[in-house]
Amino acid sequence: MRIAVFDLYVYLLFFSLFKAYFIPDALRQFIKIITLFLILMFLLKRLKKKDIFNFSLLFSSVVIISGLYNYILDSYTTKALLDSLLYALTFYDLYSIFLYAKKNGFITRVSNNLYRANLLYCLLTIVSVLVVGVENNSNVSAYLFGNKFTSSYLFIMLIALYGFTHNMNRKKNKIRICLLVVIGCIFTVYVGCGTATVALVTAVLVFFIGKSTKLRVIQSPIVVVSIIMGTAIIPFVINAILKIDVVRYIIFDIFHRSITVYGRFEIYNKYLYDLLCNKFWLGYGYSNGVMMSVSGVFGNAQNGLLEQMMNFGFIGGIAILVLVFYALRKKKELSYMLILLYAMIVAAIFEVTINWFFWIAVFSIQWLEKQRGEINEKSDNFIDATS
Repeated sequence: MRIAVFDLYVYLLFFSLFKAYFIPDALRQFIKIITLFLILMFLLKRLKKKDIFNFSLLFSSVVIISGLYNYILDSYTTKALLDSLLYALTFYDLYSIFLYAKKNGFITRVSNNLYRANLLYCLLTIVSVLVVGVENNSNVSAYLFGNKFTSSYLFIMLIALYGFTHNMNRKKNKIRICLLVVIGCIFTVYVGCGTATVALVTAVLVFFIGKSTKLRVIQSPIVVVSIIMGTAIIPFVINAILKIDVVRYIIFDIFHRSITVYGRFEIYNKYLYDLLCNKFWLGYGYSNGVMMSVSGVFGNAQNGLLEQMMNFGFIGGIAILVLVFYALRKKKELSYMLILLYAMIVAAIFEVTINWFFWIAVFSIQWLEKQRGEINEKSDNFIDATS
């Protein structure tokens, strides 16, 4: 019975992380709040004291402090403060339920539950895309579970979770994951999400080249953290290059291409630097809307790490990097969740993808990775540790 309840909580947590836009906002939010508090009570009752005060509190506490700081400064609404508290709770629940799974031998159950929920979301998304079409699909609620970006990332996560939950020593599973990669590419191209297409192809190439050459450096915490830091620098480097007259002439006059990348460089040129410096240490808090208020057009920083630093300041950015480093340390076997992690890192150059997809990848590598001894060579899946 305990395991059945645990499975239900995993499904509900997935539902809370990835919004079902066909459900009314008020009802969806109510379900999310109830779910998060039920999971919290479940974890507090079953985790040991040392596991209750776990490493996720490093970032969750920064989120809360940033919210309170901005609320006291009267630059934050009560609703925004409550949203920040809910975000911090969600982060804690996600990390802790993975930790609980590791400590209690539920690794296979939680990873398989994530895969099944993800598969259902992808199947329903395909139906939604066929019904709705691809016009105006950047709208946040264009499809059942979000816009073209979220929908595309669901397919990338499905690929990673398939490799993560199946015995990839078997030929048929290798064929299936290749088919999933092809389907993922076709889907992202069809819905017009070029960022996801590039991110998926890059991540798959990095992973399989690394795996075939046993290049474990791609899972090195130093390497991953350095690349994440680099994603915050790359936009400014590209921006500087595009200011060179020769480059502008080639792109604009010869090839007749826009150099704005959908307005992103206007963000980097006019707004982002000043916003980051204005509240350098603790940022503007979760769900702040500051970019929209100063620009009147743009809703975020259009960069993964920079968006987090705008929300939670330099301290929040450091907390994220420390969490990633801590999660990847001492990992020897290359995890298929690296596909999702690298895809989100690549996309983070021009999109806000240090998100729940990113954290599921990080926490899965940290807590849910299976060892060689747990692989059933005669089965498609890993042995269930709870059987």
